[in-house]
Amino acid sequence: AILALWGCRGVSTSGQPDTSLLGATSADSAGMDTEVYPLDRPVPPSAGRPPDVGGAPPSGPVDGMITVRSTMTSTTQGTATASVRVYEGVASFLVTATGPNTMLRARRVVDPNGVVVLDRADWGSGENITYAFQEGPVNVLGFPIREEDGALTAGTYTVEYTVKDEFWSRAPAGTSVDLAIQSKVDSDLGSGVLLVDVVLDDSLAALPGYSSAVLAAIDRWSGIWAPAGLEVAATVKSADLPYEVNELRGFNRFAGLSGPLYQSLSASGDDNRVTMVVAGSIKNAAGTLGVSGGVPGSLVASSESVMVVAAHEFAGVDGVFDSQEADLMGETMAHEAGHYLGLFHPVEANWVSFDAYADTATCSSRVECIELLGTNLMFPLQLCEDGVCVASDQLTEQQTYTLHLYTGTQ
Repeated sequence: AILALWGCRGVSTSGQPDTSLLGATSADSAGMDTEVYPLDRPVPPSAGRPPDVGGAPPSGPVDGMITVRSTMTSTTQGTATASVRVYEGVASFLVTATGPNTMLRARRVVDPNGVVVLDRADWGSGENITYAFQEGPVNVLGFPIREEDGALTAGTYTVEYTVKDEFWSRAPAGTSVDLAIQSKVDSDLGSGVLLVDVVLDDSLAALPGYSSAVLAAIDRWSGIWAPAGLEVAATVKSADLPYEVNELRGFNRFAGLSGPLYQSLSASGDDNRVTMVVAGSIKNAAGTLGVSGGVPGSLVASSESVMVVAAHEFAGVDGVFDSQEADLMGETMAHEAGHYLGLFHPVEANWVSFDAYADTATCSSRVECIELLGTNLMFPLQLCEDGVCVASDQLTEQQTYTLHLYTGTQ
């Protein structure tokens, strides 16, 4: 399960230092500084997003996103149901379910006609389609996931969950679970913009070459996604972060650890942005270059609503970036964002578990999988030999469609 979230990639050699740092900044909330990263094409001020309307439909199918917040309560059987109202023209929805000291798992999605359109029982250990089928205190489910899932039908969808307490036992009846239900109208699923807050640790920003390496990495990420019709609209911020941050999944989330930090960093005030954290390293995950807070991840603040890349894993033992290492960090940003928008690895590093797409090859050994899938952006390993790394930057048509379906892609 962890491999489904981690872009486990190797580190190459280092080059000469670059003394450039972030440019002029202005004060922002939560003690952060902010700088708008320049883009080739400006982003519309609201990225097509209408204001929240408390569940009422927009006036016609106007491109944009709405957020509705509500709650659900568990039954005596330890289940709960969320209702998702879908209006004409809605392309996808995203449900974030959270509760204090609860473990949540999505069971199935039922359409307005009573047809089960997504069922955990249909997905065994050999194929991965959503992390919502696994238990956790933050459960994020998006639908549709793939083009073959078909368009949404106007009406009310239901999402059924199991609810457990922090001891993995059935939650008491009446346990309350908070819901953030987001839906988007998108008339063009062939192009889109993802709004990203890239948060760089202050101490890293002060090191020669780190800030310019982050900017170069964002350029590389943008270049990888551009052929898929996706634009990365990044705002670079700095914040006082611990050198070593915690990984995002696992039972230790109940102990706090980095959860409050991730909650704060993802609380940008907007429901249409994602957060990429650039930290020094990831605790207890030596050699891991990046992690994602979900497949997919949430658009609202939570203890898991971030992606993380470990800068020092790229810079190597000398702590100095060369251009290849900055490119690798950019590939990892693009890879982790791929997870966050709903993509699994085409094959896990056990070589027996695959994603749910017909156009990503199947394979049965490390050598065969590297040959067939090694250049795919979502390949689980970064392939390097003698200081030279293979570019992992390709996306299939079906993978691309999932990225465009993500509710936060506008």
